[in-house]
Amino acid sequence: MTIRAYHFVLIVLLIFGYSCNSITGIDDFGNFHSQISDESLNEDTKELFKRNAAALTFRDQNERDPSLLYLSEDLLNSYYDLQVLIATSEVGKQFPLTLNTRVFESINLNELLLTPKKDYPFVPRWYKGIIHTGIMEIDELLKENNFYVRSLLELQNRKMPIYILKRDQPINTLVITQGLSETGYFRTAGTNLLSGPMTNINFERKNDFLSASYQICTGGSITGCTKPEIYTFKVSQDGEVSFEGKSFN
Repeated sequence: MTIRAYHFVLIVLLIFGYSCNSITGIDDFGNFHSQISDESLNEDTKELFKRNAAALTFRDQNERDPSLLYLSEDLLNSYYDLQVLIATSEVGKQFPLTLNTRVFESINLNELLLTPKKDYPFVPRWYKGIIHTGIMEIDELLKENNFYVRSLLELQNRKMPIYILKRDQPINTLVITQGLSETGYFRTAGTNLLSGPMTNINFERKNDFLSASYQICTGGSITGCTKPEIYTFKVSQDGEVSFEGKSFN
């Protein structure tokens, strides 16, 4: 299958198979969304919640169909709203972690690391920040998806530099790198990996309510967590939030 045909199939799957957030089992918790306001949150917190929503959406979609290229807007909005709902609730205000917990995801959904195999004509253009290559398979994945050259790494022991490409909005970068690898133009094509403490948020459907678990680390290194603490909140269908307790994993 060509990259163009593959790209078309992904779009069809997105529109007809995953256009609503029912794949998470939280679709009927949308009746309180219109009542949620993030005006009390600062911009850093809003950006964190957006990044968390992207990581949670990618996690859901990747478990069900890892070939999906675009992240569901319905899921992004749902996960963002749920974080806002909990953080701005009366009980949520008592726990600072509802404002600053990051969903750890080692896969960067915005950045790629690419090393061309040799000095193709597009390499000097990339050096100048021009992403257009003139190669259909590459441009469909990069230029048409609004990637741009963020920076480059020129290492002494490498003949070709490593280009760090970025997209402002999250996307399934694993699908992008797989497609780029199949073009044959790159020695390496991967995501720009992230690191950090193993903090996390999980939403789980339990009959007529959602269970929201916030995991924080009180020990260990940046790549591990030896003493995770889990704070659990209950979200009802009408948007009421209650604290269910603290536990240790």
